Amino acid sequence: MSTSTPKRRRKRKFKFQVPTIVSWKGTTYRVGKLLGKGGYAECYKVVAIETEEVYAIKIIPIKSLTNTKSRFIENEVKIHRALNHINIVKLIDTFETTNDNGEKLVVVLLELCEGGSLLDLIKKKKRMSEGETRGYLRQIITGLAYIHNQGIIHRDIKLGNILIGDNNIIKICDFGMAKYMSDDWDTICGTPNYIPPEVLTKKHPHSPRSDVWSLGVMLYAMVVGRPPFETSDVNTTYRRIRDAIYSFPNCIPVTEPTKQLIEQMLVKDPEDRLSLDQIISHHFFSYSSVVRTGNKKNIVDRIYQKLCVPNYEKKEEDPPKPNIWVYQYSTNHKYGIFYRLTDGEFGTYFNDGSTMLTTYPDNVVYTSLVNVGRRKSKVIKTLSLNKTAEKDYKTDAVKKIKLLQWAIKDMPGRRKFGTYSVDDNMNPGRVYLLKWLKTKKAIFFRLSNDTIQVQFSDKTGVILTEEGNVVTYINKNNEMSTYWVKHAMELYSIESRLDYVRTMMKTLIDKRNSPTLQKDKPGRIKSPNQIRNRTKNDIVSS
Repeated sequence: MSTSTPKRRRKRKFKFQVPTIVSWKGTTYRVGKLLGKGGYAECYKVVAIETEEVYAIKIIPIKSLTNTKSRFIENEVKIHRALNHINIVKLIDTFETTNDNGEKLVVVLLELCEGGSLLDLIKKKKRMSEGETRGYLRQIITGLAYIHNQGIIHRDIKLGNILIGDNNIIKICDFGMAKYMSDDWDTICGTPNYIPPEVLTKKHPHSPRSDVWSLGVMLYAMVVGRPPFETSDVNTTYRRIRDAIYSFPNCIPVTEPTKQLIEQMLVKDPEDRLSLDQIISHHFFSYSSVVRTGNKKNIVDRIYQKLCVPNYEKKEEDPPKPNIWVYQYSTNHKYGIFYRLTDGEFGTYFNDGSTMLTTYPDNVVYTSLVNVGRRKSKVIKTLSLNKTAEKDYKTDAVKKIKLLQWAIKDMPGRRKFGTYSVDDNMNPGRVYLLKWLKTKKAIFFRLSNDTIQVQFSDKTGVILTEEGNVVTYINKNNEMSTYWVKHAMELYSIESRLDYVRTMMKTLIDKRNSPTLQKDKPGRIKSPNQIRNRTKNDIVSS
């Protein structure tokens, strides 16, 4: 993702020696790693030697301060010192010191947030899930509402100024651009991607609704992975902001409530923009359904909803592990898919919509579709796996039984998914494949026991059980790990795959009225001679 600001002329940075030890009011601080740099300041982690408590310090060389900068720093300290809220970085103290070269430095002692900023998180994860975004946004609004209630406008709300503290507590920082609403002065300031249109056009001064605009830009960047108006040229970016020109990419799933909230925040006229109270009351924070099908949602809808709005309730017990999933499979564009489950049974899902599932000891449950008037109706029969003469069954069934027999012989050489030990004598659980979808990157399975499984082309996979509350991850070494969905969303290797699962589910929901889940037309079953003469290239393995 790219969240960098458009190119502009770099300001001159003053180089200075950073002291290794800083003392103030009887406490000695050992200066540690660099946390970040600004236009005229640097931020470091420090440890109080006497108590071993950790803090952050912002160091500013006095020689770099012009009269204007000095006023900005005095204003920043004055405003920040007056704020005391759980969602705002705490300013502990300010003082002056010198380094070994005798250079005078201004030091601002701050609360340390070791989780980094939301910008760091987005760069690492590319983008956030909407459930994760919802939790962070609620905290940001709480902190920003407190700031506004103190008669202050932040004027530089952006991903880089939102820090993550202990226990995922959000902390708003950097009040260098902040001002009191009662002040009669105003300037064009802030980060180019986040500046509201009324400030660019000078039609209106900064107001609380200006912070709402920046918050809307930030919300877009969290769920999409980049700011909505970002371009490589600052003038083009400003033109887009002035005209409020942006769009949502088709390749990234964004739910309708999220789009609606962003659209109501990124309104050109600040008077028509949502207030913070209206944002927190928006159904983005409370909607309980994603797609409705009549009065009841099926399992795909329910799990899709869980991935969009993960359950963040803490659970102490270990999550239950899956018991039946697709253990092996092979696909064929002419016939369909052949698979083996962890209960030892084999099955097929043919391109014409019919299915077969082996049952103990040597029978096959054959489900076919027949025309009844203008509708298709399912006909379920139990056949013998060993009877394949033309006189025993209809020719179509014989061909399919032969295909299934071949798949059973071929399956042991196929890749296995998971570390389950298949017991061929296990009593069949009558779990079978309901639907499947294959793309270039993955293959999607929906089983009759409400299990959703996705195997990726990089030999990893995820299994969703307990209506999406439990995620089992299969790594490239075929090792399985099971998590509650809350914990899975916090692991990048899994969360990025769940994003793709969510995209595939959206495709399934959009195609619900189709007779099959594949783009290809239903295949035609070939004759036994053609089956015997097929080549290995006909079978596409996972």
